Amino acid sequence: MNTAKLPDREIAHALIATVLAQSEGTEQRRVFRFLLGAFMASLELYLNDPAQWRETCLEAWGEGPVAPTDPRPWAQALNGLHGHNGLLGWLDVYQTPAWLSMAEESRRVLADEDLDEAGRQFRMLMVTEPSLQPNLEEDPVRVHSIQFNPGFAVDAGEWTELVTQMEEGALWLWVENRATDSKLLKQWRAEVESLPDLSSRRGYFLKTFRGVAEWRKKGKWSLLNFLK
Repeated sequence: MNTAKLPDREIAHALIATVLAQSEGTEQRRVFRFLLGAFMASLELYLNDPAQWRETCLEAWGEGPVAPTDPRPWAQALNGLHGHNGLLGWLDVYQTPAWLSMAEESRRVLADEDLDEAGRQFRMLMVTEPSLQPNLEEDPVRVHSIQFNPGFAVDAGEWTELVTQMEEGALWLWVENRATDSKLLKQWRAEVESLPDLSSRRGYFLKTFRGVAEWRKKGKWSLLNFLK
């Protein structure tokens, strides 16, 4: 599932969370088949009214051990969608997972310079943090492309500018290095990934980075310095 577009993500999020909440595999398969059939029977209705689709999913949720108010299946579903989008982006796959081949060439992760402009844009959209992405339906769209290194220290002015860009909407990509491997950052990212929806994750991001920007008035500091 390519869920880069917000309506697609909302549909897939509710579907997968409902399936994950079921008690065992047989019931999961039954609910998945039922919801997929309901969606395909009223495709335009649900794509134009995600709230109605959510209600349909909640009706199919049932009375199992996990209540719809439990954030865990919602968070797990969102993490799965984000991870899947990343896979499609890094492999530069525009089609469905069924199109993937185990041939050596198709499993090679293309370098950015091997992609055309549309391919690079697709990858950036698919692999970046979805909760910070701008509303791509708006016109004009203000997009900031940010590759963030949590170990890199900057001053108060630069932190304030970064927060402004995050508020306006950003294609946010972590620089994966020793800093992102730190226990403190992993704990912080785990807290983000435990939240059940993109709006709460966005709020958590912004609250943290506003705190980072206001932490000191002089010198330079990094996100890791703040988390310590």
